[in-house]
Amino acid sequence: DLSFFRIYTNEELLNSWKGNWDPDGIFTKNYRPVGLLYYHLTYLVFGENLFLFRSFVFIEILILLILTNQLFVSLNFSQSQITIFTVLLVFSKIFVTLVSWFTLSLLILTYILALLSIKYYFLSLQKKNNFYYFLSLTFAILGILTREELYVLPMIIFLLYFYKFEINIKNIIICLKRSIIFFLIVFLHIILRK
Repeated sequence: DLSFFRIYTNEELLNSWKGNWDPDGIFTKNYRPVGLLYYHLTYLVFGENLFLFRSFVFIEILILLILTNQLFVSLNFSQSQITIFTVLLVFSKIFVTLVSWFTLSLLILTYILALLSIKYYFLSLQKKNNFYYFLSLTFAILGILTREELYVLPMIIFLLYFYKFEINIKNIIICLKRSIIFFLIVFLHIILRK
């Protein structure tokens, strides 16, 4: 983990915005400037104190669970459905893996950013307020610049839109207009990775 969690120089942090973040050349090439900043900041704050960092990861996973449950409430899941899903999630292998491996704590942050993006996307529709839409875009950009796993975010938003709203021509046009920017962000990131 110390190959990730360390103090990076200002030059390395700046270079991560215009090229591969890995100064040692030992990892797969990618474009994750926010991810590198996360590793840098967590090492600055926690150093090699495992107890404090493990506590931080535990708080991250609690935030992830809270946001997941909030999303399910907004999608009108019943209390029993939410409870069953939460229990299945907490006792799954992936949950334990996310909490156990420090380098995977970056994925927890990525999922938090994804859920915040989804939350504010639907809040912008509900409140008819573009401020929430721009918040959604901001969280999407941060998440995609953290890990490539969020390439699926635009499709998730698209599918959840039609879980929540009726499928008709009007809603398809509205959804396409509001989600096309998310797809463009993903394509831009793919270009930047090259």
